[in-house]
Amino acid sequence: MTGGAKVIEAAFLVGLLLLVPHSAEANGIRQRFDETARSAQQKTGLDQIREINLSVNKLLVITHFYPKSPETKDWRSIDNILESKYQNDCKDFVVLKEELLRRVGIRSERILVLVRSTRELHVVLKIPYGEGEIILDNLRNVIVTMEDLQDAYEFQQRLAVN
Repeated sequence: MTGGAKVIEAAFLVGLLLLVPHSAEANGIRQRFDETARSAQQKTGLDQIREINLSVNKLLVITHFYPKSPETKDWRSIDNILESKYQNDCKDFVVLKEELLRRVGIRSERILVLVRSTRELHVVLKIPYGEGEIILDNLRNVIVTMEDLQDAYEFQQRLAVN
């Protein structure tokens, strides 16, 4: 084996070793999802909603590190999301947040499609709260209102959700 081939092989092995902790972490996603539900049930009101929003945002970002799923144009089931090795798109974040909200007794008003200033479609979850509505968004770790979203406006066409 030449020196160049040894370097390539060594780099490949180091790359595999770097993935091992991530793979182990990805296997625990369902457990961490259930832990988030239990933790959110111990809270009330806006604290409960914040917990769900932030936990799902962190959970999917740190556990799904492979390329985007070939199914990104479709809505995936909770099981498919939690068992997938692929990165998530905004629809997956919405599905998991909606399930956690349901588990703690909060009904989401609707899935909202936004058009961002970049002309990309983006999906968020809109839920009633107090006298208004709040938005749960995987691009933001804080809860916002539509007025806070300077780079987006509501898309009028409804998406079909399976």
